[in-house]
Amino acid sequence: MLEIQNLSKSFKQGEKNIEVLKDLSFKMHRGEMVAILGQSGSGKSTLLSILAGIESPDEGHMSFEGQNLGKLSEEELTILRGKKIGIIFQQFHLLPHLSALENVSLPLEIMGELSSSEMDEKAKRALQDVGLDHRENHYPNQLSGGEKQRVAIARSLVVEPDLLLADEPSGSLDEETGEKVMDLIFNLVAKKKKAMILVTHNKTLATKCQKTFHLNNGCLSEIS
Repeated sequence: MLEIQNLSKSFKQGEKNIEVLKDLSFKMHRGEMVAILGQSGSGKSTLLSILAGIESPDEGHMSFEGQNLGKLSEEELTILRGKKIGIIFQQFHLLPHLSALENVSLPLEIMGELSSSEMDEKAKRALQDVGLDHRENHYPNQLSGGEKQRVAIARSLVVEPDLLLADEPSGSLDEETGEKVMDLIFNLVAKKKKAMILVTHNKTLATKCQKTFHLNNGCLSEIS
């Protein structure tokens, strides 16, 4: 489903060239849950941005469902992300002037393939999946942190993507709320038979995935 080969990425910092990712290679299959462990600043979020086609590597090859992402235009990458890849961010990134239902509907609007009634129906089902159908008309400032993240989860899954990228999704929540949100994510991914890459520093969460990799000093190694 997803394969990267010899992927590298560096950034300029003054006169220095900081190598963030060094010659990474790995594969994952449809329906797999993969965890990538690493400390803050280890390059986990950079790797996730590259896997989502938001950033480009300096070197290396990456393919998703047989497509070489390096050969796709920006428009083609946007379409791919819209239809095939869902992203859950640590900081939610909900639009404050939109209700929960409208935030969840946004990816469907961008795709532009459904009628208003069809979009509403899908968004309501997605909110129901995360237990927030009773909060669909509430705005982000009327929601708790856990509720905001559940809206963000619904938004990432509403287009029924093949791959979910989760970037420290419980990182800005308290421990109890974070555990509930992560249980919800794992249950939904398993129920819907999706693939997921979870970026985290939490070893306990990583054990719930079929494969775990460790990112350290720019190098990726599988933990058996």
